[in-house]
Amino acid sequence: MKKTLKDKLSDKLVNAFLKNKIISAIPKKFTKKLTEADKFRKLCESKIKEPVIGYKAGGTGIPLIKKIKRKRTILRISL
Repeated sequence: MKKTLKDKLSDKLVNAFLKNKIISAIPKKFTKKLTEADKFRKLCESKIKEPVIGYKAGGTGIPLIKKIKRKRTILRISL
């Protein structure tokens, strides 16, 4: 089965995340609409098999802020 552009980019992002590498910018069509960006984020996160260490809430989307029941954004660093 041939991989689509979305699959190739998500693999590239996951590998860059796991190896702490910098990659070139992804096309705007994946980030222009919030719904498309959220689908792409979930696809990338589903490919990461590492355990979650914590959440970063500063500059994060509204769903996570509602989940932690905050009125405004905050920054938490988990070491």
